Amino acid sequence: MNEEKLLERIRNSARNVEPSVKLEPEFIKDRLEEKKTGSRYRYYILRMAAAICLVILGGTALIRNIGWGNKSAGVEMAQDTASAEAAEESAMVTEDAADCDDVAIADAKSDAGVMEGAVNLDGVLAAAKSYDQIIERLETYYAECDTGYGEADDTEGTWSAGGSTGSAQDNIGKEETAVEHEAGIGAGYSTTNVQELGVDEGDIVKTDGNYIYILKEDSSVQILEARGSTVRIKGHISNPQTGAEQAEEMYVSGDRLILLASFAAAELDMVAEDISCVDYCSGVKAYIYDISDRNKPKCLGSVEQEGDYKGSRLVDGYLYLYTDCYKSGIWDDRGAAPAAGYEKESYFPSVAGQLLTADEIYIPEKLQNTNYMIFSSVDLENPNKVKDKKAVMSMSYQYYVSTSSIYLTQQEWRSEGDVTAIVKMDFKKGEIIPKAAGIVMGHINDSFSMNEYGGYLRVVTTSWNDSTTYNHLYVLDEQMNITGVIGNLAQGETIQSARFMGDMGYFVTYRNMDPLFSVDLSDPYHPEILGELKITGFSGYLHFYGDNLLFGLGYESDPYTGETLGIKLSMYDISDPANVQEMHKLVLDLDYAAALWNYKSLLIDPNKNLIGFLGEVLGPDCGEKGGNPTSYFVYQYDPELGFVQLFSELVEDTDSARAYGTRGVYIGDMFYLIKVQDNTLEIYDMTQEYAKVGEAAF
Repeated sequence: MNEEKLLERIRNSARNVEPSVKLEPEFIKDRLEEKKTGSRYRYYILRMAAAICLVILGGTALIRNIGWGNKSAGVEMAQDTASAEAAEESAMVTEDAADCDDVAIADAKSDAGVMEGAVNLDGVLAAAKSYDQIIERLETYYAECDTGYGEADDTEGTWSAGGSTGSAQDNIGKEETAVEHEAGIGAGYSTTNVQELGVDEGDIVKTDGNYIYILKEDSSVQILEARGSTVRIKGHISNPQTGAEQAEEMYVSGDRLILLASFAAAELDMVAEDISCVDYCSGVKAYIYDISDRNKPKCLGSVEQEGDYKGSRLVDGYLYLYTDCYKSGIWDDRGAAPAAGYEKESYFPSVAGQLLTADEIYIPEKLQNTNYMIFSSVDLENPNKVKDKKAVMSMSYQYYVSTSSIYLTQQEWRSEGDVTAIVKMDFKKGEIIPKAAGIVMGHINDSFSMNEYGGYLRVVTTSWNDSTTYNHLYVLDEQMNITGVIGNLAQGETIQSARFMGDMGYFVTYRNMDPLFSVDLSDPYHPEILGELKITGFSGYLHFYGDNLLFGLGYESDPYTGETLGIKLSMYDISDPANVQEMHKLVLDLDYAAALWNYKSLLIDPNKNLIGFLGEVLGPDCGEKGGNPTSYFVYQYDPELGFVQLFSELVEDTDSARAYGTRGVYIGDMFYLIKVQDNTLEIYDMTQEYAKVGEAAF
């Protein structure tokens, strides 16, 4: 291979490298925060190696012509190159737009920058007909990358539509009360704070009211029997691949314990005599244990799935796993047709050691990314076998799981601005059925910006347009057609948090002040803004707190400069959605609250009247290890007095990073403060003003 051909190959390969979501500022920020969970951080270092290619020419590293392809112009480019045409088309949609007729609703959709033809897709996503069809689509993708190198893609990508595979599943559709909506309310013990009732989420500490399960930093699980002011070690689970795998989180469901562990590996591959590249592989394993005898947990089986672990859910006895997977063959060829007899393992993902068949892989008409989003399901009663598996060829930025559907999102850049494609996949008893796809203007802040109710998906987004931001609310039906929209809200601000319950939705935007919007969603064709409360600071997390109350956790800020002044607890009266009031607020001298980046770390129970969270003291980093003193706090809400502190305990003096493995749970009248990072547990009697009554090491 002569030098010119070699350099051309390097240029082509660099040109088409998709920037991993792991390199985006928000992801890096999250991962830097995630280092606070201790040893788990080292696995993300290895994963970053996937984007690095070692080029050695004549003993000297040579890196040239590094550039991003097509869609990855980034947020900065989106701000600078927002389409003037989209700015001209955008007319302010006022609060009473939701009250107009169908014609005005269609106009509102257009004003929000989303065209009907790009959104309404009949039927379901089309599965690939063959592996060769996928390869052909990849060739087209890289050819388009070559012609559009370095520029935002103006072509409107759509998701392929196919024939119907059956009607959408029936939605529960019943009116939820505020008490019903929050998981664990009224129980004699705390449960993991989750987004949706009936959809469990993994965490590092669990309790079932009799036992406390703790996922330690060495990837083992300790089972403690809790008896009031005393605890004793009952059982222990050692990960069979400790050292090669890193446990992520766990579930407890009756007499089943599910341990999820990630693994990653990298090795050098000689592409040519003078070129070496990093071949990288990653995956996640789900181990299912029988814990009917807590003294002697027994592993019933395990399944393995390729890709970086992105999350999981447990619904009705079925575990749903989600990974983001790239394949080395796709990266190596960069659009060149593979030779006859190519190794399919290099191009297509596997679950449980078996390649997904072509008809299990769904591909957009126009690719935005060459990664695979893989979902699989496992029946806890048949733990050695995958119930179902599907993959969509793209990369998901956020996902949301209701009791019957999984929604995957893909952010895209177009001439009219940033848009989000949403793929809907129904599930029932482990079967995963891709159903439909749609597109909305803007990007989604987090999973709480989406909610399914009565067969409709409600979404709030923030978009860039003419170097400023606008916020939108969309309602989509079961086939992901837009039925209602309120567009161009709160110019110059961005979505910070959202929460939906039944026919009502609440979301917060922010610049220097915090408008809390209340939205009537009872008519999916005509959503209506009922009220807008402006207060200082903003809530980064919202939680319904019993009847007619909404709790907010976020930051207080200076209304003129936007400077944050501490962590703020807010309680809103939502009895009259058209006139929401902030009843009480409390500003704490804290710089950070763990629940703002990991809502599962929040202990919250309206019936027990408990709000527990970990907070870092406001001020500059101190100590040799860096970080500030970090404490665990427990508050209750009093309608007259506001927030009343019940408990405060210093967790770390100086190394705040270590503190983020701390959890608080309660069983009966006992509060257990679990310091995973120290392998210690402290017991406090809540009826005795949180007097310390015991402690244990595990």
